[in-house]
Amino acid sequence: MKTEIEAKFPVPDVAAVQARLAARGGRLAVPWELETNILWDFPGRSLGRKHQLLRLRQAGGVALLTFKEPTQGEDVRLKTMAEVQTSVGDAATMACIFQKLGLVPVWRYEKFRSVWHLALPQGQAAVCLDIVPCGQFVEIEAPPEAVHGAAVALGLVWGNDTAATYRDLHQRWLRDQGLPDDTPMVFLPEQVRFWAEQLGIAWDKAYGSHTI
Repeated sequence: MKTEIEAKFPVPDVAAVQARLAARGGRLAVPWELETNILWDFPGRSLGRKHQLLRLRQAGGVALLTFKEPTQGEDVRLKTMAEVQTSVGDAATMACIFQKLGLVPVWRYEKFRSVWHLALPQGQAAVCLDIVPCGQFVEIEAPPEAVHGAAVALGLVWGNDTAATYRDLHQRWLRDQGLPDDTPMVFLPEQVRFWAEQLGIAWDKAYGSHTI
């Protein structure tokens, strides 16, 4: 089980951060793709009550199963989670197994994401550029000193960062929009088409391989 240390920053336009990454010698590790994520829990929400997360994700033709739980970090400003993750052969089959075990899907969310690697004097940082229905964000995952170094290098402002999950951020956005709390964080088909065109993703690749 590895430890995930990250900070999340809301930004007006991830394209500007992408340009800074390229100017700083960042390396594109994962091109833009649409992720489909489903969180699973038992009917009594026993995982959620312990702030644990069980997630099944599809992106780029690959399915990933992830379990996370909170752990103590050195820097209280950073979100720190213990994480174990593995690829699975078929997302739909994995979902069926979950259901047989009594798990239920509790939240579905989508995001367009690309991942960059940025080498810094403090160490290597993974920088995720995210577009979600409720906004645009930059996530930096690295050792604490590299998280801070990457944020400074990319012009991101401490104080604007958040430890909130996308589910929390989406709930706030729904309340601001006067929408039902149980609305999933997913794109409308026309939004998928728009962002696929903007990001240079073929329409069939954006949606075609998703089975969950």
